[in-house]
Amino acid sequence: MSVRVTALPPRGIASASLAAATALAAASLLLACGAPADEVVQARVAAYFDAVQSEDPARVAELLVACADASAGGAGGAGGAACAEEVARRLADVAAQRAAGEYRFDDAWGLGLVRAFVLGRGGYWTVVRLEVVGDEAELVLELRTQYRAAESRGLPHDAVIEYLARPLGHVEKVPRGGEGPGSLRWQLDVLEAGMRLRRVAAPGGEPEWRVDSFRPLPETAQFSQVTWRPR
Repeated sequence: MSVRVTALPPRGIASASLAAATALAAASLLLACGAPADEVVQARVAAYFDAVQSEDPARVAELLVACADASAGGAGGAGGAACAEEVARRLADVAAQRAAGEYRFDDAWGLGLVRAFVLGRGGYWTVVRLEVVGDEAELVLELRTQYRAAESRGLPHDAVIEYLARPLGHVEKVPRGGEGPGSLRWQLDVLEAGMRLRRVAAPGGEPEWRVDSFRPLPETAQFSQVTWRPR
């Protein structure tokens, strides 16, 4: 049994196929070289964020414990393809939540949480705690938004600015142009979230780390007040 606890530097939440490929390659290389488990886990977390941000159900499914169980005929599912379809369904539901202006964050896989933190200019995450015990890993991530009211300058006149607001999960939608005074609004700045990973049997035979759950810790949410003035 091994236990490692560490804090790691911030990582961006960004949509880029190159970043995803790099993260997956890094995970494979780390596994091959026998790197410390915490480094492998961090690479898998980065790959998971990239897959969800890219809205690629097949890639997301390959990184989930539930889908590994499904592929093996375990209690979790009805096959790998069906699991990817379930990921696609949940991603579509997350998109509908955004359109409605309210994220529920009720998905154990944290799909809505990852998608929510790319509103506006996106955000970044930092691992503030990582503990690996045998084939299980627990992390606490700090998620920070980057969008600021002053950065609306230069956007198209008919743009609608979206960002996470108060209460937690609410999506504020502010018209870029138009008439009228500014208004004081709440903006989410920081939120911590807990993630769990497990090392499970993979199709190639070697165990690999997969995401078991990713959930927000609502009591850690920090908000600030900002004034948006239509221009």
